[in-house]
Amino acid sequence: MTDNSSDAAGNSRRVDPFRTADDALKALAVFGGGGHARTLDPELVVLARMRVAQMNDSAYGIEMVAREAGRLASPETRFDALADWRARSEFSEREKAALAWAEAVTHFAQTRVPDEIYNHARSHFPGDELVALTVAVVSANAWCQIAVSFRLSP
Repeated sequence: MTDNSSDAAGNSRRVDPFRTADDALKALAVFGGGGHARTLDPELVVLARMRVAQMNDSAYGIEMVAREAGRLASPETRFDALADWRARSEFSEREKAALAWAEAVTHFAQTRVPDEIYNHARSHFPGDELVALTVAVVSANAWCQIAVSFRLSP
């Protein structure tokens, strides 16, 4: 059954994916929280996920990652600098490689994930870590797509 009703402003109400397909979202959470926990620094994963949420203009995604960062005690000032990470000195070369990878994977349809970015990422991440980082980026993109599509609020 589809809810075709509208809110007071005339905007159509969207399905609540947590009520409608909770099992699918649980599966996405398992997918996104899997292997990287054993192989990657959690703060690096948070930085990559935050950049993905910023790129997707997802307030919900940004809030989700900020909560995760709060549990890690990550400094928020680093998040403020993410939009300009290439020019900032507070990011290590490894973090910059991860952020470049996250951006290329997020915009894969436009970038086709260039060899230059892949090779740079590989110089900082062994294969298992690069795959784990990719899974974290892909799952962050999926959460942002769900949040934006269903107009989820933080």
